[in-house]
Amino acid sequence: MATFEKLPPLRRRLIVSGGVATLLAASRARAQGLLSHLTERDATAGLRAALERGAGVAVSLLGKADGFWANEKVRIEVPEWLHKGEHAMRMFGFGKDLDDLHLGINRAAEQAVPAARPLLVNAVRAMTVQDAKGILTGGDDSVTRFFESHTRDPLHERFLPIVSGSRV
Repeated sequence: MATFEKLPPLRRRLIVSGGVATLLAASRARAQGLLSHLTERDATAGLRAALERGAGVAVSLLGKADGFWANEKVRIEVPEWLHKGEHAMRMFGFGKDLDDLHLGINRAAEQAVPAARPLLVNAVRAMTVQDAKGILTGGDDSVTRFFESHTRDPLHERFLPIVSGSRV
């Protein structure tokens, strides 16, 4: 068996080049595997942190006097069936009652929102990589759909007694 040093120079270069190419390909494949794993984990952790912070900020902004009422983007309107009869109600002298109801709906929401914080935080902390991918690729309402699917029933249970007992 010939030793490496005794091989012709061209053959030595080919062997070395082949070995280097093989090592580079193997290390690149391993690095890509690690990178994709870290990227998913890091992206999920980053998304969790952003959503948890965002939920906290939203609760802080909405869960205070005028949190809903003073913000046209989130103000809760009266139900459609009531809105359709609004003109007639005002004609018959029920305008103040309607205004009080509208304000009351929003005040009740402002009182209930702080109870949402632990539910939102728990949903974020339980978020899977699949959930994170769905949020990142799911369009403009993907975060809303995520929270709705993970908190709808518990929020209803927590909000109903608060809203039912609220007074304007």
